[in-house]
Amino acid sequence: MRGKQLLMAGALIAAAIAGGALVALRQRAKPAAAAPTGARPGAQRPEIVLPAKIRAQSVVPVGVPVSGTVESLLVEVGQQVSEGQLLGRIKNTAVDSDQQSAAVDLERSEARAGALESQVIVARAEAARAQADTARAHAEFDRAERTYLRQQMLEKEGATPRLVYEKAAREYEAAKTERDRVDELARGAEDRLGLLVKNLDAARHSVEEASQTLDRARQAAAAAEIVSPATGMVTGRTRQVGDEVTPDVQDLFQIAVALSALEAVLDPDAAALARMRVGQEALIIVAGASDAIVARIAEIRGNEVILRFASPSPAVRPGATAQVRVKVS
Repeated sequence: MRGKQLLMAGALIAAAIAGGALVALRQRAKPAAAAPTGARPGAQRPEIVLPAKIRAQSVVPVGVPVSGTVESLLVEVGQQVSEGQLLGRIKNTAVDSDQQSAAVDLERSEARAGALESQVIVARAEAARAQADTARAHAEFDRAERTYLRQQMLEKEGATPRLVYEKAAREYEAAKTERDRVDELARGAEDRLGLLVKNLDAARHSVEEASQTLDRARQAAAAAEIVSPATGMVTGRTRQVGDEVTPDVQDLFQIAVALSALEAVLDPDAAALARMRVGQEALIIVAGASDAIVARIAEIRGNEVILRFASPSPAVRPGATAQVRVKVS
C-alpha cells in the first residue's frame, strides 16, 4: 500500500515538472510585442520632401500700352532694372504714319510761315519807302501849290510875267500828279503789307496747330515704348519679338520688387497635399546657399503650398530652385 502511494506521488511530480517546462518553452518561443513608435525616445516626425521654386512676394506686372507688334525687348529675365528704364517697344503702323504725316505738315507750315515772314520784311521796307516818297511828294506839292496860288494872284493883278505864271501852273499840276501817283503806290504797299501780315498770322497759327498735332503723335509713339514702373528684377516675360499684342496683355513683363521678401512655392500631389497644413514647419534648402532656411507654411492656395521667408543672402533670389522638407504629423 505504501509503495503504491510513493509511485503515484512520483508520477505527479514528474507531470508537474514536464508541464512547467512546456510553459517555459512556449513563453520563450512567443515574439515580443513592438513598442509604439511614439514611445521610442528621440523619434523624429515624418517629412515630405519636395522641389520648390523661389519667387518674390511682391511682383509688379507691366502691360502693353498699345496694340501692335512687339518690335524690341531690351531686357532679359533675371536682369536688374530701374524705374523709368526702357524695356521694349511696340510697333504700331497707324501711330507711326500719324507721326510722319504730322512731321511733314509741320515742315510745310514752317516753310510757308518762313516765306511769308521774308515777304513781310520786304513789304514793310517797300511801305516805308512809299511813305517816305509820299511825304516828299506831299511836301513838293505843297510848295508848288503855294507858288502857283501866289503866281495866280499876281497874274490876275498883272504883276507877274505870263511865262512865270504858266511855269508855276505846270509845276503845280506835275506835283499834284506825282502826289496822287505816290499816294496810290503807298496805299498799294500798305494793302500788300496788311494782306501778308494777315497771311503770316494764319501761317503761324497753322504752325502752332501742326506742332501740337506732332506733339500728340509723338506722345502716342512714346506710349508705344514700354518703361519699367519700378526698380527690381525681371522675373518673367510672356511675349517674343514679332508677336502681335493688344492692351489686354497685362503681364508682358513681371518685375519683382523688395527682393528680400521671398516665398517658396510647392506643387505637391494629392496625397502629400492632404498631409499639409498652414503653420507646419519646414526647411528650405536653396541651391547655392550655405545654410538651410527655417520657414512655415503660410498659405495653401488650391494645389499651391506657399512658404514665406526673408532672404538671408544675395544667392537666394527669385528664380532660384530649392528643396523643401515639410514636417508633417
